[in-house]
Amino acid sequence: GNFYSSVPGEGITGGVTLSDDQQWHIYTLPFTASEQNTAITFLFRNDPGNYFLDDISVKKQGDLTELLKNGGFEAGAVVGTADPDVQPKQWALVGTQGLTAAGHVFYDLDSSNQPYAKTGLYYWMDGAIAGFDGIQQVVPTTIGETYTLSFALKHVNTPWMNKEAKSTARDNSLTIPVPADKQVTQLLIYAGGVPSGLQVTPAVPDLLSSVAGCTASSTGGGVGTSKESAIAWTINVDNSKNTLSRTDIVVSTGSSFKLYSDMSFNTEVSGSSSIALIEGGATSVYIKVTAPDGVSNEYYAVTINRAGQTDTTPPTWASGYPQAGTVTNTSAQV
Repeated sequence: GNFYSSVPGEGITGGVTLSDDQQWHIYTLPFTASEQNTAITFLFRNDPGNYFLDDISVKKQGDLTELLKNGGFEAGAVVGTADPDVQPKQWALVGTQGLTAAGHVFYDLDSSNQPYAKTGLYYWMDGAIAGFDGIQQVVPTTIGETYTLSFALKHVNTPWMNKEAKSTARDNSLTIPVPADKQVTQLLIYAGGVPSGLQVTPAVPDLLSSVAGCTASSTGGGVGTSKESAIAWTINVDNSKNTLSRTDIVVSTGSSFKLYSDMSFNTEVSGSSSIALIEGGATSVYIKVTAPDGVSNEYYAVTINRAGQTDTTPPTWASGYPQAGTVTNTSAQV
């Protein structure tokens, strides 16, 4: 695999220097794939301060296709877990869990009501003390091809004081004296085969699996934690699909759902009832999925594009021309 490590005073091995000016900086690390599935792993330890991480990207050189999911953390955190603001959607947790000042997905605003994130509203913040923790995502790669891993990073030497993503009133304020000779600030980055020996909390799939046999051709909207921030799906179906009912919806194992016809999530479509799909147009449906814990919900707004009817009528001759089956002899008789 490809391994990079920050070394105090020397930056990341491989010629990339880490800045310590408490500002966001973009770092780019090339790697050659040695596996068909490459684990992108970030591990952090920062006894005296914190790392901020945002805008992670993996692309094959010469190709603009993004291989990572939720690299900017804008999809928010996983719902239905014991600590819902810890794990970012689409990412696994790796390393020692439960450390003081452990990494979390955050949605914070600074004193001027501006987001701390490099872009968007969400980011990963990690100040793990006395051990390493972090995140990991596995992406498909071609052995021998060269890829570019890029990310935004900010190193902040400040006390751990913040509000965690989706918290309403919790504020973690920790002042932990660490002897200068025991302070460790290190970032480990790995791109290679899935490493063994690490404690891993697997990535959690989205609660909504498919609609009308389709996964989203595009997604957007909010993070899904409320009706107002519904996750936006867009799917395309054939003309033959003229209605949508509960039987067309699949959710993750252990989850339950309700189908609605209005964006307020008030008019439920239950039993054998269905929603008519507009021919040659778009129909919006709304789905609330409840996680296996029976408490946490994800809200989805799904736009279904139904194809128009294809004209299968055989063409006819224009007026003034012979019709099929008619033979006209226009040759002069000798």
